[in-house]
Amino acid sequence: MGDCICKVSLRLWWEFTEISPQDLSERLGLSAERAWAKGDQRMTPKGNLLSGKWDGSYWYCPLESCSIGVLSSTIEKHVSCLQLHDIFIREFVERGGEFVMFVGFIGDGTFGFNLESKVVSMLASLGANLSIEVYSPIAEGLGSDDMKS
Repeated sequence: MGDCICKVSLRLWWEFTEISPQDLSERLGLSAERAWAKGDQRMTPKGNLLSGKWDGSYWYCPLESCSIGVLSSTIEKHVSCLQLHDIFIREFVERGGEFVMFVGFIGDGTFGFNLESKVVSMLASLGANLSIEVYSPIAEGLGSDDMKS
């Protein structure tokens, strides 16, 4: 099996205006690294202005980087914390918001993982989706030394 780094984060999208990105941070007890509200001026992550306004709201919070061997327990730990806010999260999803536990893999070679059924059930009970993306270290400009950090 090859080396793999897993980056776990939360990504939320919504179009209703009653909840601001700041409200989400306060309700979840987490700080967004990147967020905007529907109608805000579009801009790049570095703050350069783009034309137009955002069509919807977005909130992103990195949670943890881990090895593939502890991915399931890492997700379980964060979902357990989110379950403290289960009513809010389910209402957010029922109103049309998208609540996503995101896992980005940067892997060298062949790799795989098992997500325990208990963890899948925990995510489902919140109405959360799981999104997985795999990045090639070559495409990301990483060498084998970067894979170990």
